[in-house]
Amino acid sequence: MDESAIQEDVAAFADNDEDVLIDARGTLIYVVQGREEEVRLRPTADGLRVEMDDTTTVSYSTFLGRHLGRLDILAERLLQRKERDPFFVDGPASLEDSESHGELGSSLNLLSDQCSDPPAFATRLTFITADGGHGKSVLLREYMHRNANSFLRGTSPYLFWHVDLQGRQLLRLSEALMGDLGDLRVAGLWMSGILALMRHRLLVLAVDGFDELAAEQGSNDAFGALSTLIHQLDGGGSLVAASRRAFFDSDRFAHRSGLLTRNMATACEFSELHLHPWGPSHALEFLTAVEFEGSGFSDPSVAYDDLRSELGGADHPMLQRPFLLSQVAKGMLMTDLSAHRFLNGRNDPLKGVQNVVEAFVEREVTQKWKVRETGLPYLSDEQHMAILGDVAEEMHRAGTDRIPLDIIETLASVRVDDWGIDRTLHPAIIDMMRVHVLLHSSDGGRTRSFDHPEFQSFFLAVALKDHLLNAARGESIRPLRNHLRIDQISESTASYVASLAELSKEDTLQLIDSLSAIIRGQTRPTLIESNIGTLLPALIDGLSLGNKEIECPALFSSLAFAGKHLRAVALRHANFVNVRLERATWHDVTLSDCNLGELTILAECILESVSMVNCHIDGLIVVDHDGQEKRAYSPEHMVSLLHQQGIQWVDKEGTARVDEEEPHEDSRALKDAHKLLRHFHRSTILSSMDIERKYGNLDHLDSVLSLLEDNELLIPQRWRGKGSGRLWRMATSVEDLLKAEDGKGLPSQVAFWAGVRALG
Repeated sequence: MDESAIQEDVAAFADNDEDVLIDARGTLIYVVQGREEEVRLRPTADGLRVEMDDTTTVSYSTFLGRHLGRLDILAERLLQRKERDPFFVDGPASLEDSESHGELGSSLNLLSDQCSDPPAFATRLTFITADGGHGKSVLLREYMHRNANSFLRGTSPYLFWHVDLQGRQLLRLSEALMGDLGDLRVAGLWMSGILALMRHRLLVLAVDGFDELAAEQGSNDAFGALSTLIHQLDGGGSLVAASRRAFFDSDRFAHRSGLLTRNMATACEFSELHLHPWGPSHALEFLTAVEFEGSGFSDPSVAYDDLRSELGGADHPMLQRPFLLSQVAKGMLMTDLSAHRFLNGRNDPLKGVQNVVEAFVEREVTQKWKVRETGLPYLSDEQHMAILGDVAEEMHRAGTDRIPLDIIETLASVRVDDWGIDRTLHPAIIDMMRVHVLLHSSDGGRTRSFDHPEFQSFFLAVALKDHLLNAARGESIRPLRNHLRIDQISESTASYVASLAELSKEDTLQLIDSLSAIIRGQTRPTLIESNIGTLLPALIDGLSLGNKEIECPALFSSLAFAGKHLRAVALRHANFVNVRLERATWHDVTLSDCNLGELTILAECILESVSMVNCHIDGLIVVDHDGQEKRAYSPEHMVSLLHQQGIQWVDKEGTARVDEEEPHEDSRALKDAHKLLRHFHRSTILSSMDIERKYGNLDHLDSVLSLLEDNELLIPQRWRGKGSGRLWRMATSVEDLLKAEDGKGLPSQVAFWAGVRALG
């Protein structure tokens, strides 16, 4: 290491940048927390050593991590102040990166491998993806505890720091990190020090609960923060980001790198660790370990068999999703009831969360909170749900996942006053809310949060339902509009509210008109467009709308149409943002004058009588049953690929364009070029090590590389590893280069494809 790099490292922890001095003899003087310290730097054959005093010499990494960074103190505080799940089960997961393609393994082992074996020349960004309730946060907390113990024992060279950002705004990531350090009572570690520790691979940061939904629908808060952090890491370190939604499924590395690396030359490699549903062995392991207030299942196998029988099979979400199974187990142990009696026939696989909520509410209302004199419940089921809906809506308005207890008490008091409930019963109802089974006490009892984000999403849907019903009846749309402009709602909330509202076809048509009127009344873009784009597919799912034309410039994104059945409907002036059609069934659907962006279609979709009329599309990705994808960016290729999926493309003159040519087989050279370019969907750099390990079997590898270099599409980078090697970075986006395959693009891009075709 040179002197300037050392000075930069130490300055990241010093009180002042100017308080760091290094002389020619290697004496290093700096001031930390008002104390002047002096050490001696000693270069050795094994690397740089730091002489702390006459008897103690440590490695440079130990000096940075434990002396300046105080990571041992941080590790102790993480163990003391951040709880782990006592009943953790290591579930199945799969990894998608530049080398692995979906092989199943242990979630803990795969996460450990991602953190322990970073790329030599790039920052690694690992996305942990799964639907809500599959245990992402539990996994991160468990790995953090195991790693902290290993770090303190000296068997792990890095510390894993899990920061839960759910309910926080991610635009200022540094503020969130400093707030977490404050909660942990760790002083003297600043953002500059965190970055230095991450660059030296001494600290791995895990960001849990960042709002990727806002990022893909126009608000770049989350991705802006991650992009800035990656830029600051300058090609070093590892970062983990957990996402509640499945936005990153489907190998969308190109989209990721496009967002994160635009205007940035930083070397970065992307990977995706996807958590899978539990199998019978995982569920049985959990039921064997779980306890509630000291009580567990006397025979876990019998409990599992009862649940499986009640739910109709081992593939029911209540057995496969850790969150739902834990809540069902909690309810059974709390009430000492069998699966049949606790669930009471609630076994709809599409209503897992709703079934669990209703089971708990029924217990609270009919069994626990009753008026002693009359034996009647204090509240009806509907009143009970309404108060919890108010709590969720208040959290939504505040942009947080927890609110003070006194606000909850106020919300309950307002409701019971409106309902005219006897004032002598008010104190008991307030007490009920203080110790509610679905509200978790936090911050020393001062605040309450829902036991899981899915519960918050469900009760937000309870609050939203009344606004939707009023709009469907033709009443004032102002309450609904005000609700939709507050913050982004999740797809879970949209699905729950559609199920709860149980709208008729006529009510749905009226509601669609109301939603369209809300958008037309906007004078500037807000969250309303994206929220309506999240709600609308759930509301029209499965309904035959009689060729209803929905003139609604809503913003549909990502998995908004996943699993949705659209029939006899036309969408006009809609905007699609990275929409991915999976498990979708469309019959007699027309998209008119829509901006489709880059559209992804999975082969599992059923698309019949689907037309795209005068639409604009930037790119098309089709994924076959084996997970192989075809990408098209030129108009001719896109029309041909759409035709193969059964979609008719109609231009602005009203002429249907039909691809009459038989699909042709690409040449070997074209296949090799496409395979090499796919590497840049997963990474921003290409090294000679990558070529040797992954692409050495390509017949035209050397020729394709030469064409990329000759046309200045690959830029050589400085090799920073041992020995000799080569490193390149793309000078243009992969999408732009693929668009030029039909001869329309920059001269250098067109020349590259001409050269590839000439290879035969």
